[in-house]
Amino acid sequence: MDRYSERVQTLKTMLSTETEFGKVFAYFFDNLGNSREFFDAGKQSKNPNLKMIIEGATGEVFGKDVKVTNITFIRMAKDKFYHGSFFVNGRMATVLYFEELEMGMIAISMGFPAGQMSYIRFTAAKIDPDKAAHFAGNVSKRMQ
Repeated sequence: MDRYSERVQTLKTMLSTETEFGKVFAYFFDNLGNSREFFDAGKQSKNPNLKMIIEGATGEVFGKDVKVTNITFIRMAKDKFYHGSFFVNGRMATVLYFEELEMGMIAISMGFPAGQMSYIRFTAAKIDPDKAAHFAGNVSKRMQ
């Protein structure tokens, strides 16, 4: 077992059960974000479904005029896990997504004061053979 695999499994559990969303991202950055082995195991990847989900979910926060840019996804094939970053309406954001759970979480920096974040936990399900996805939640929290 890879040294980081147990931490990925802990993250997976936290993503689906934790009610303080900031703790999920703190765990990711504290326990995986500085692991060379973890980052070396991932490969840059595209995921049009996840991109659609991000656009839909962030639209819940910012309204219909949402602009998502500079998306970078890293896929951990062994763990069926994506993590990545993007900008939404010029604000930095991070995404975590587990394929097996069809569940993920987004953290969006809301600007000043520093540390003000909005979080979105989402569940996705394929709804047709064309790989369309559906945003099925609007749970959002703002931490200060």
